[in-house]
Amino acid sequence: MHRTPRPRPAAARAAARTVAALMLIGGLSACSALGGDSSTDAPTSIAEAKADAEAESSAWLDDLTAEDVDAVLTAFQERVGGESAQITQLDASNGVITLYATDPAAPEELNAWSWHDGEVGEESTPVDYGGDTEALEQNVFGIDEVSGAGIVAAIDAAPGAAEVDGGAATGLTISRDTPFSLDLKIDVSVTADRGSATVRTDLDGAVVKVF
Repeated sequence: MHRTPRPRPAAARAAARTVAALMLIGGLSACSALGGDSSTDAPTSIAEAKADAEAESSAWLDDLTAEDVDAVLTAFQERVGGESAQITQLDASNGVITLYATDPAAPEELNAWSWHDGEVGEESTPVDYGGDTEALEQNVFGIDEVSGAGIVAAIDAAPGAAEVDGGAATGLTISRDTPFSLDLKIDVSVTADRGSATVRTDLDGAVVKVF
């Protein structure tokens, strides 16, 4: 049976959430500074704030082109180094793309790199995956196996396949389907006010299943 390493990339995921939170807080502060009416210009509840964040994420994903994604992948490759970056996962949501890649000089070390505001950060964040190097080796794949065209196709296909009324793609994850197989998959989150679903596609964006 294939094993999935159980990384604890809390720092990287927290970073993505922090970026979204800071964007929201910054927007509220700007509204106040400009003298806006907080009762009408700013979210008045957690539910509204969440809905606004999901709407922004959806718009951002919908606006991505294959060329945009390929440029981001190239930027990640340049930061990670090596002939082809070996990665375990790629996440995208709320304007942030996070890549989990092994260090070319120390393949047993896993690091998280984040892209936002048009560039990849200068520094990576170490990821504690529990030290199971065998599981790590089973889960890595080359960044060159991922394409912008496939990612955009998955984003485009997900809302219709999900059949969630008013649903929109708000995030995605690319990884191997361990512990069940070594197949690579794209999981796209589709959310709406009263429902949600995950649409799984292959790397070309063809729908495999919905759950």
